[in-house]
Amino acid sequence: MSGDGSRSPYEWADRVQLLLAAHSDHEALAEARQGVAAHPDHPDTLRMLANALAALRDPEAIEVARSAVAIAPNRADIALALASAHVRVDQNAEARAAYERVLELDPHDAQTMVYLVELDIRDLAHVGSHLSPNGVKELTATDRQILERGTALADRAVELEPTNAAAVTTAAKMRLLDNRFDDAEELLDRAAALDPEESIILQVRAIIAAGRGDLELARAHVRSAAQVNPRRAEWSAHALETLDAKEKAQRSWWRRRKGHR
Repeated sequence: MSGDGSRSPYEWADRVQLLLAAHSDHEALAEARQGVAAHPDHPDTLRMLANALAALRDPEAIEVARSAVAIAPNRADIALALASAHVRVDQNAEARAAYERVLELDPHDAQTMVYLVELDIRDLAHVGSHLSPNGVKELTATDRQILERGTALADRAVELEPTNAAAVTTAAKMRLLDNRFDDAEELLDRAAALDPEESIILQVRAIIAAGRGDLELARAHVRSAAQVNPRRAEWSAHALETLDAKEKAQRSWWRRRKGHR
């Protein structure tokens, strides 16, 4: 496909970014490929092609991002594109290294700190969730180290950007993982004041409610999350199923306990 040389690399990149923000991922990919055809060796067209491919979880994003890094090795936004490409195909170790490179280039990048903490949250996924019938496991010493590292980094992100709702929400998630429900709720209140339409805040509230044993409130938050953001519908459906299973397991436990009296 021949590219349109009348657009600058930055105009192509801006166009692709707008399409990605609108979740028009396939259209963004088509535009990004045209941009690279017009400017094949420019780091910004390659960066946006990598981002468009990553949005579709295409492993090609990694090689495209590496090409951009080779051209502009000292640009934080290019390193970030490589990190995002690794994340989208679940290459967490490689993503962490790329995010750390971003912070080497821009030590005050609060959003990248949030992304690193989200990797810590992934590393703690084996601990379980208060939504599930099995609840959560006790943290090991290694888990505790990850938790402390992630909490410190999330707090640093909030310190740098106190109006960054994603940073505040991520700090709340770390408190949740430590079963510090009151602290997590306080941070979620701050995040909701900054971004009232963020469905992730409602998801975290649902988990806290389940951890406190209020399954009806947890369900209400889950349903609200799907209403605020229909893209959360699949998560919400699964969460409601696990809450039903949790309630069933609790009732079964109480029946057995009464039977032994």
